[in-house]
Amino acid sequence: MVAAQAGIDINRKGMDIAQSYGSSSSYARKYALNGLFLIDDTKDADATNTHGKTAKTSLHAGTPAFNKVKTALDSGGFTIQQVESKYNLSKEVKSLLTIKQ
Repeated sequence: MVAAQAGIDINRKGMDIAQSYGSSSSYARKYALNGLFLIDDTKDADATNTHGKTAKTSLHAGTPAFNKVKTALDSGGFTIQQVESKYNLSKEVKSLLTIKQ
């Protein structure tokens, strides 16, 4: 005989009780089978899902993207906050972008 149990949070926002049970049951089965059959799930969608958020790229001084952003900032087309929401900025790059020439 085999027995298992999976807990749920009945107060979890965004899910009703049936969804919580279904989710909990699915994950319990998944991990039980992964352990039983030695399945590596590191490439699993749950492990790599970004939930619609894309990773920000870094902005480097002297690149065409940097020059375009600098021109837009200088002309008032963007704010530094808008740029930071799209790019990772080092302190040096941020300093270069915020200095008007």
